[in-house]
Amino acid sequence: MTLTNSQQKVSSLIKVFAEKSDSYSVPGFMRSAAKTGLKVRESVTPSQRCCTPTGLARARDFANGKNISLSTVKRVKSFASRHGANYKASYEKNSKWWQGMMLWGIPYSANASQAKKNIQKVINWADRIIERSKK
Repeated sequence: MTLTNSQQKVSSLIKVFAEKSDSYSVPGFMRSAAKTGLKVRESVTPSQRCCTPTGLARARDFANGKNISLSTVKRVKSFASRHGANYKASYEKNSKWWQGMMLWGIPYSANASQAKKNIQKVINWADRIIERSKK
């Protein structure tokens, strides 16, 4: 089947729009971290739970594999950069800091070197998306 000139133009515009869309999938490792963070948050006493309602909604979106906007990708990068710099090996599993990192899709590791790699992995993922969005 041959497309008319108008149909070809529409098809090209749809492809451009899809490539430039403001919707990005969350990698599996981030979905898994968010799922774990949500489970742990539910298991601790209310006084030991972290996050705002907005942060929880974002964690649920991550855990459920919903696509996120470019502005959310930028907020993920900002969170990882800001809180990753505060990493201390003394942070205990299930602490509010730990929950926050997991809910933002950053896998926890008791190994300091691996924890920093996980934080950097999330930052690198966000950087790739941000850079592609500029094209």
